Amino acid sequence: METNPVMETMKPMDDMPVQRAGEYRRTRQLYKSPLLAGLLSMMPGLGQIYLGYYKHGFLFTGAFFALVLVASSTVEPVLPVFVFICMFFYFFVIIDAVRRAKIYNQVIDGIAHAKLPDAMDIPNLGGSIGLGAVLVGAGFILFLHTMFGMSLAWIGDWWPVGVIGFGAFLIYKDLKERQSAAEDHHDGGN
Repeated sequence: METNPVMETMKPMDDMPVQRAGEYRRTRQLYKSPLLAGLLSMMPGLGQIYLGYYKHGFLFTGAFFALVLVASSTVEPVLPVFVFICMFFYFFVIIDAVRRAKIYNQVIDGIAHAKLPDAMDIPNLGGSIGLGAVLVGAGFILFLHTMFGMSLAWIGDWWPVGVIGFGAFLIYKDLKERQSAAEDHHDGGN
């Protein structure tokens, strides 16, 4: 079983019987404030960094910066799309930080089970074919726009295709996970 450095620093309660929720006394150093996490996330990513989720924090900060950069350099027809995406992402990051802080505290209290971040886990830029392809494609389109003046007006007409493609990907992924779960269940039953 993997040891958790956070749980190792907590002391069992001496004056109360051992219980599932409340077995450990939470110390001030371990407690993470959901309010502070949410406030820090007004600068996207800082709330996640405060909680110890460095990889998520740096990725959220970079993604928000890229969205704002693209939104500020887009042409009029697609500007509302990028503004909507920026607003959605902004509020998502705040809600995510508050939710992660609450789960973090529940894990400390022994109520929830989740993997807490390592003490000083440096971000790992692991690969993702889908995200990598999207970034290469977006970078190529923006390169054509900035270097050769290619119009981005077509994005205003075609952006729903991206939503359809993402939805199709989610359906495909879910079907694959269900198929894998069914195969695991069938193999485990024999």
